[in-house]
Amino acid sequence: CDDEVMRTFQAVGLVGAVRATMHEGVTSKFVTSKGKEILSLASSITHNGYHQRNFFHQPYLEAELRKGIARFPDRADLFLGYEAQSVVNGPDSATVTITSTQDGSTVEVEGRFVFASDGGSSTIRKSLGIPMEGTSLPDPWYDVQGETVSQIPGSPYFKFICDTQRPGVDCPCPGGMHRYEWRMNDGEQADQMSSDVWGIVNRLARQANANPNITVDETSLDVQRTWQYTFHVRRAGQWRIGRVFLLGDAAHMMP
Repeated sequence: CDDEVMRTFQAVGLVGAVRATMHEGVTSKFVTSKGKEILSLASSITHNGYHQRNFFHQPYLEAELRKGIARFPDRADLFLGYEAQSVVNGPDSATVTITSTQDGSTVEVEGRFVFASDGGSSTIRKSLGIPMEGTSLPDPWYDVQGETVSQIPGSPYFKFICDTQRPGVDCPCPGGMHRYEWRMNDGEQADQMSSDVWGIVNRLARQANANPNITVDETSLDVQRTWQYTFHVRRAGQWRIGRVFLLGDAAHMMP
């Protein structure tokens, strides 16, 4: 997140808690396929009082946000384990139907306004019939995230590997987490990526650090999540209908 988001955390009284588990002021570096640095972007503190680039581990951040909501038991209810299904606009309010992921039971929640921050595949946006305009880039990418078991050799910087054959990212993350991402080439499938995870991860780690002797395997990284994704350059045709507002990826997505 950037400095403006940090100011938002400050405004709601949570900036100290979320900063405790962040990497603040992360430097991004771009390197060639042989690890030669071609660009370095240091993060500076802006007029907002915080760095431009701050990395967080989402489960840690969400835990602090939930604690923040718990400060107001008389003003906020938190429904965990529910999915939004649809929204109905009224003249003075809007009603969202949510469904339990455990037993399928439904609850209707009514409010003067609805703020839909339910992601790029927003069910609220779809239920309102709002189209997504723009394009999706043709190249899918693959992501591996895990917790470090032992120290992974390399720098603390966020590195983009500018390899025309297989561009990728080497990203040390807060909380002892580490991510590797790379472009899938024409004809490649996700199951191929999962079967050769360590081969590709080691190639990226060695390129990022210009060190052919680096080895990353199960003894150094406990893989907890893998997924395939595509970059989007899209935005919703409109960000508000009646009393419903779209926020975040539900309204706009960028690479």
